[in-house]
Amino acid sequence: MKVGSVIRIFDTDSFQPKVKMIVVVGDSQGQLATIYINTELRPDDFLPALQGTQLPLPQDKCGFLDHDSFADCSDITERSKGKINEILQKEKKRLIGTIPQKIMDEIIRLISVSETIDKATKTKYDLL
Repeated sequence: MKVGSVIRIFDTDSFQPKVKMIVVVGDSQGQLATIYINTELRPDDFLPALQGTQLPLPQDKCGFLDHDSFADCSDITERSKGKINEILQKEKKRLIGTIPQKIMDEIIRLISVSETIDKATKTKYDLL
């Protein structure tokens, strides 16, 4: 699984279990570091610790999106690489695209300076 891959999954870890888009931001020891793509900002995103952690993803630069969205760079969810590969083997169409490199560089930069992601996780996935 490549860093920058965008995958559509049914996510039971989100606030309300539902279909979500995730971006792979790191790969280490059989685990993938992922972030969510959200269609709109949530009220919590305006808290001081989260300001600036929501990167706009314009639909015209990310053709797999139906509309402008946001990469949530305030939190990393670790997922089993084996489980994600299993999902993709069953349904290849769940791999819906790749984040352009320039935008991916900005995502990694925002993660590296995020105060809401612990240093151990950033180090594990080489996100410092």
